[in-house]
Amino acid sequence: PETHPVGAPVPTATPKAPGPAVRHRRPNRAVLGLAAGVVGASAVVGALTLASGDDGADGGRSAGPAAAAAAPFGEDPPKVDDKVFDDDFEDTGSGWKNGAGPSRDAGYGDDEYELRVLPSTTRTVVPAPLTRVPDSQLIEVKVTHGDGGGEAGVYCRGESGGYAFLLREDGRARIARIDGTALRDVATGTAGDLRDDENRIKAACVQDGPNLNLGMWVNGDPVAGAAAPSDDGDDGGGDGGPGTSGLVLHRPDGAAGRPEASFTDFALCSV
Repeated sequence: PETHPVGAPVPTATPKAPGPAVRHRRPNRAVLGLAAGVVGASAVVGALTLASGDDGADGGRSAGPAAAAAAPFGEDPPKVDDKVFDDDFEDTGSGWKNGAGPSRDAGYGDDEYELRVLPSTTRTVVPAPLTRVPDSQLIEVKVTHGDGGGEAGVYCRGESGGYAFLLREDGRARIARIDGTALRDVATGTAGDLRDDENRIKAACVQDGPNLNLGMWVNGDPVAGAAAPSDDGDDGGGDGGPGTSGLVLHRPDGAAGRPEASFTDFALCSV
């Protein structure tokens, strides 16, 4: 179904063309990256009232090909200052959660890291084993979707109250606020150049005064972006820190499957 933002003011600048229809496998090679954003915190507050089940193909705040940029960054991710952490998951002792048995929801695989969503939950979130998380960061990872139809990606600013950057197997992408058990859309888009197996996600989470600038790229193409309120992460140690960052796998509202995904080449950089 189409999304219907609640309380978000309608922009009065350039009219936006409707987004293209979702292509399920190998869409046209032309860049169909969609920009989605809210300029200013007041607009984002309205966007955060969207329920996670209301993320239609066009998205409540997606834009046409002419605006192919992850606003407020533009076409390209922000410049990296320093690589804080990276992991190719070849070493099973690198510090990530490593479950076992039938209730395993996260753990190392064969030179990859695997997430599953168990029937009793709606998502699996695993923080990266970091001793320092920068306020402004660029996270990237390669993801391969398994069975179950889940949304896979990364998150920043804490496991509750932070922001998730999620990609579906059919190319739908979104940035969502983690609000307790719900995910509330901030920006949506469509990846226009999906691969059969690994797709690289890049996610920017950059402090800008009282706000965060959020952007998402898939296989180098911008797909979504927004400005959002900068709340302290729930697990930031009570010192105003940014909270944790890491991997996330989510079962969309109304889906009955048991989502699975595998990840390789994780990196987190300061910007």
